[in-house]
Amino acid sequence: MRRLGVLLVTVILVLVAGHSAGAEGNRTGEFASRFGEAAFDVAILRPLSAAALVAGSAFFVASLPLVLPFEGWRASYDAFVGAPYEYVVLRAVGDF
Repeated sequence: MRRLGVLLVTVILVLVAGHSAGAEGNRTGEFASRFGEAAFDVAILRPLSAAALVAGSAFFVASLPLVLPFEGWRASYDAFVGAPYEYVVLRAVGDF
């Protein structure tokens, strides 16, 4: 009976220790995944989004004569400049 108790405690300790090691490996994999996302964001998405911000600014200026009499400039600014600015400058790295 005592042997069964020792065996049961040993099995529980081994399972708990194995589960913690798996959790550590999961955190490492999660970190590697986040690092890859951040690298992709900084190397590819941010420069493309910055180019979209520049193009959006040009479209905003070009659209002013068309939208000022009807909607005002705010809606055009939000669509062409505001949204790309928030995506490029204000959002955290790796947050899509």
